[in-house]
Amino acid sequence: MNIAVTGATGFVGSHLCRLLVERGHKVTALVRPGSPRARLFGGEIGFAEGDITRPETLPAAFQGCDVVVNLVGIIRETRDQTFERIHAEGAAAVALAAREAGVRRLVHMSAAGTRPHAPSAYHRTKWMGEEAVRASGLQWVILRPSLIFGIGDGFTTTMMDLVRRAPVIPLIGAGTSLMQPIAVEDVCAAFASSAEEDRHCGQTYELGGPEQITYEQIVMMVARELGVRRPFVHLPVWVMMPLAGVLSRISSRFPLTPDQIRMLQEDNVAEPNHAHEVFGQELMRLEDGLKKIVASAAGDGAA
Repeated sequence: MNIAVTGATGFVGSHLCRLLVERGHKVTALVRPGSPRARLFGGEIGFAEGDITRPETLPAAFQGCDVVVNLVGIIRETRDQTFERIHAEGAAAVALAAREAGVRRLVHMSAAGTRPHAPSAYHRTKWMGEEAVRASGLQWVILRPSLIFGIGDGFTTTMMDLVRRAPVIPLIGAGTSLMQPIAVEDVCAAFASSAEEDRHCGQTYELGGPEQITYEQIVMMVARELGVRRPFVHLPVWVMMPLAGVLSRISSRFPLTPDQIRMLQEDNVAEPNHAHEVFGQELMRLEDGLKKIVASAAGDGAA
């Protein structure tokens, strides 16, 4: 099967491309001109230049493909890349180009918590992207993962850095919101199955790991794996929202935006958990994944 992957050089995309090649597929990674390709190094993966914000570049990149997997997404906005432009307009452009190129199936990555009237712009625009996929006229599958973890992810890497460096360990709000972290390997297995099997067409699947745990428990778990013992300090949301609004605009290094704080205050779980119920996968626990991430970071530091 010929499969094109957008967002192929990202965290999930790089893992998925390797898995698809291992499963015997011909993979074309859609990359923007000048985009780093180190994560996809290897002769088995082909490249096609294209950019979802430039729809005219897409049909040629998808030509001859049976399936397009759209993984493009952002977690924070810039002047040129807004949630609406990437999640809504970008998804619509991918769907239209796939249809023009004669692609049979579109597998689209959304997110747990996506709904039309969500507090966060991230989730609202993800819903708009889903609607474009459902209206595409293609065979479609939509996957909504909860928090994805694995070597190279942004969430645990940022949290590990914060826990190591901060004099106290900060938590925004009560820290009681539930998450259902899922390993990138398990997410990619669900994407591969969705590309391969007709039974998934027309379905929207929620993907979560084997346990629902609070935001505070996740931070505690990270601190424990790092061997860090410092007091936790709960920071009021009403203080952090305006602070994050200012600092995230001044510097992209500030770890949180107001939209991300909104998402941290609500549950982000898979109900039901189709990763187990539909795909029948044995799911990795976050604690086991963190051990791998910490060991990998230690190995990189030693190198």
